[in-house]
Amino acid sequence: TGLGLAMVYGAAQRHKAVLEIDSAPGKGTRIALVFHATRMAPKPPSRTIRPSEIPPLRLLLVDDDPAVLSSTKIVLELDGHAIVAADGGEAGIAALRQAKDSGDFFDVIVTDLGMPYVDGHQVARSAKELFPSSTVVLLTGWGRKMGEGDHPPDDVDCILPKPLDLDELRAVFVRRFEPVK
Repeated sequence: TGLGLAMVYGAAQRHKAVLEIDSAPGKGTRIALVFHATRMAPKPPSRTIRPSEIPPLRLLLVDDDPAVLSSTKIVLELDGHAIVAADGGEAGIAALRQAKDSGDFFDVIVTDLGMPYVDGHQVARSAKELFPSSTVVLLTGWGRKMGEGDHPPDDVDCILPKPLDLDELRAVFVRRFEPVK
């Protein structure tokens, strides 16, 4: 789909690496990832969240990659959640409108950012217009920074990198039910 280099760039950003591209017509292209050596303390192991710690949720998954959509749906259904899967941004917005019209509610909307025609930002905007209290998670291979500073856009509650780490997504589900302080 032409997004491979964008995903590499996102991974480089997450690891504070530099992506160098040297290209000349007729001579080829050289791409290098430069990682800087650091002396950092090892990251403490993150707590694995058991699916039983999360109450069953109603989720909308939006992605234009059928393999990603299907595998994520299967795993989250095994966790006990009710899943509506939408193939692409247009189908995602249609699912949101249909749910609103029928009086249904989504606890969490998980949408890919990079989709043709209707992207994840448009899905997130529609989600917050129709379901303001739902949690909106944006998945991207382009890095966590999506604009000004380190804060997600107004219509997005959380940004997670692709490929999706299910423990990170489960942590979002757990935070949704933590008491507000």
